[in-house]
Amino acid sequence: MVYLKKLKKIAQNSTDAPNPLLHSAAAALVVLLFFGILVGFFLHSVFDTDAMVSESENRALAVLPRLSVQTLSDGSFMTDFEAYYADTFPRREHFLAVNQKITAIFSGVRGKDDVVLVSKTEKDDFVGQDIDYDE
Repeated sequence: MVYLKKLKKIAQNSTDAPNPLLHSAAAALVVLLFFGILVGFFLHSVFDTDAMVSESENRALAVLPRLSVQTLSDGSFMTDFEAYYADTFPRREHFLAVNQKITAIFSGVRGKDDVVLVSKTEKDDFVGQDIDYDE
């Protein structure tokens, strides 16, 4: 009986109970960090100069579309703007390089210098592609 009384006393004096102030401070920190990253990407996107060419993809990048009543009404402005922003996303080249490394790790396919050979067994294997079958 004395043992149970001591256990109850210990349980009442225990400081293991979660501190609501600590949890709310941690939640506020996570929210601030999240919004800080969003604002950082937004500011970087607004004030950064747009690249015109992607050297890693060897192609010209999309340019900012012109806003007009016609392009807004037919929906082409938003489609072109999506392509533009996908090409000029902040730190895009860095993210592409990281993606290429991760893909190489998990797929076993290497980067730019390696060649992937595909064998064709029938003529319909490459439908829609211009392939010279005479060679």
